[in-house]
Amino acid sequence: SLAALIGSVARVAPHLVRAYADEFRQDAVFRQRHMDRMANHPVRHISQPQLHFGKTLLYYCLIRACRPKVVFEAGTERGFGALAICRALAKNAQDGFPGHLTTIDIDARRGEFLEGDEGGLVTRMSGDSVAALENFDAAIDCFIHDTMNTVPHCRAQYAALEPHLAHRAVIFSVYFEPEFRAFC
Repeated sequence: SLAALIGSVARVAPHLVRAYADEFRQDAVFRQRHMDRMANHPVRHISQPQLHFGKTLLYYCLIRACRPKVVFEAGTERGFGALAICRALAKNAQDGFPGHLTTIDIDARRGEFLEGDEGGLVTRMSGDSVAALENFDAAIDCFIHDTMNTVPHCRAQYAALEPHLAHRAVIFSVYFEPEFRAFC
């Protein structure tokens, strides 16, 4: 189960991960932001307005359980995952474990689910994730790969990431491809 997997990675009891999942499902701010953005989205008439947590639930639980100081997300897209990460970082900060997200997308117009820097929780970047990682100046506790999935790009991204990984860093990819498995 998701709770057992994240519990194993973060070294916390699965019941705690399930509590994080319940906490996220009840997050009124996240739910309202989703409703607001979907109501005003250019393709709202052909989009599904229902909230489907999907990978955002995994992101939220992972960040809550691991309590990272630095999260790097490659592939902001609409910012739905980044918003879930920020919501988890905000809860972690309330518990005494502050953290920060850096999210990057090749397209500067991405991230419509985010509001500015989300109260100082996120740095939004546009451009190439490989170059951004090469120039990153902090140890990365959690890396989320949700960007282009070509073999050359993945290899370059993981090579740029490696020197910046913190001890016991967690790496998640939405693609379970050979490059990801080889890097791990």
